[in-house]
Amino acid sequence: MWRGVLLGTALYLLLGEDPEANLKLNGVSYIVAVVWSYYDGMFARRVWSMAFMEAIFLHLLGIQVGNLLAVIFGNPLLGT
Repeated sequence: MWRGVLLGTALYLLLGEDPEANLKLNGVSYIVAVVWSYYDGMFARRVWSMAFMEAIFLHLLGIQVGNLLAVIFGNPLLGT
């Protein structure tokens, strides 16, 4: 759970005003989640197929934490 919070916080802090760059950031964050799950995963240590599955849940949790931070502190995309 704490890994999702860290990933979501990083996503929020790197969020900019360019939607295309944010989409690329989203893809890069999934790759980071896959590598993180492979090396330090709860279920996927040293198994790539499990790392891809675990990274999906980690990435979705990170996105939700980033959205929560955007609601609380404001979203640069919306100008709030």
